[in-house]
Amino acid sequence: MWKSCIIASSLLFIFSCRQWNDQDLYIPEAFINDHNTALIVIKNQGHDKIDQTGIKLKVIWDQNYHVEFLLDTMDPHFRNPRDSSIIKLPFMVSQGRHTLFAQIDADNVLAESNEDHNYYSRSLLV
Repeated sequence: MWKSCIIASSLLFIFSCRQWNDQDLYIPEAFINDHNTALIVIKNQGHDKIDQTGIKLKVIWDQNYHVEFLLDTMDPHFRNPRDSSIIKLPFMVSQGRHTLFAQIDADNVLAESNEDHNYYSRSLLV
């Protein structure tokens, strides 16, 4: 009986590890800090390290200012499983309401376990 339990547990462990073979970038948050600097958080919520290069983040600020980041040159923490990076946006943040739209992995370089949350939009108030 105990041999069956050990075999079943081992198979379950192997199966669950195989399911964790994923990479998944997403944008959990964007905000304006106390110094009126716009920041965006990117995160690998997958279980594997991201080694691919050429991953881009596209950002549209107030529907008229477009910027593109090549993440190869940014803080690399987002590449680690369950880790994140904070990116400073180069926008002049004035008083009032602002709109932000962002797309992570804009050129689909990364084969992700979930492509549904590669887009982010938010209204921010200063």
